[in-house]
Amino acid sequence: MKKPRRNAALPPFPAARFDDALLRRIAATADHGAEAERHHAALRRIVREQNGLIDGNSQAYYPADALELCALGQADGNAAAFALSHLLIVRSALAETCPFTLPPSPQETLDAVYRAAHENGLIDDNW
Repeated sequence: MKKPRRNAALPPFPAARFDDALLRRIAATADHGAEAERHHAALRRIVREQNGLIDGNSQAYYPADALELCALGQADGNAAAFALSHLLIVRSALAETCPFTLPPSPQETLDAVYRAAHENGLIDDNW
């Protein structure tokens, strides 16, 4: 296994592409929706104010728990929630702001799917 790069340079987070409905869907996955507002508020801060980076000190549960559940496919099959959860987790792991690791199976699956999408012209390299 390759050793992770320290503080990888990340592009700016495209916050405008993720609306409140998507953030609410992710927030509702944790605690059976009981703490959805708290998860949602934390997600909004991450997406709108923190360049898509989770603060492991103050956000290890709210919203990290909801993000992990979505990354494991608990968002009722919503592809956008699944993708955004993975994006935030991977960005935070690369920036070392929150200690996440993806299990090999989802990582390999995501890599293969994105490779196939790129090979079939479905990825907009200018996005």
